[in-house]
Amino acid sequence: MGHLQIRRKLGVVVVAAITAVTFASASAVAQNPAPKAAPTVAPDGSNGGSSLGAASLTSTSCGSEIGTNVKTENSSASFTGSTFTNLTSTTVTVPSGTTRCVIITFSAETACSGDTGTFNDFCYFRVLDNGTGVNPADDFIAYDSERDTAAMHSHQWVKRVGAGSHTFTVQRRTDGGSTSFFVDDWTYSVATAF
Repeated sequence: MGHLQIRRKLGVVVVAAITAVTFASASAVAQNPAPKAAPTVAPDGSNGGSSLGAASLTSTSCGSEIGTNVKTENSSASFTGSTFTNLTSTTVTVPSGTTRCVIITFSAETACSGDTGTFNDFCYFRVLDNGTGVNPADDFIAYDSERDTAAMHSHQWVKRVGAGSHTFTVQRRTDGGSTSFFVDDWTYSVATAF
């Protein structure tokens, strides 16, 4: 058999193989249509947006630290309800004619569960400065979700503030229904920097 005949036979085999793969792929697509569109709910239980403002990347420059106020609690509590309620707060006073960078860190042992079904237990924290959101300013910061067993979590917020009195308040809520938000062994740190 000459080289030309071998090449022709190889060409026929390759064309047959490509045809078989193409037919098998088309058959698989016909038998397994594309999955339905994903639900419009984001993984954090939101609709993909923030009720405290437009989504954006925010950068805050902080200088050397001036001081830190730390609160801790080792008593557990469970909470239900879809309305934000206060957990703790700290007031920072900024001298006239100056600004301060405030970094809030909240860490806690939490669990979030209790509603029937799957993927419907979301538990949220947010921090407000005199009633205004602190970055990342979002009502849908899912601190915990779908967890019966408590685990430690942590999050930070940051904001440069002007002169005056600023009360930074940590608030919590659930997505509603019978979701229970268990919180224990928390630490709340408010660091002030230039």
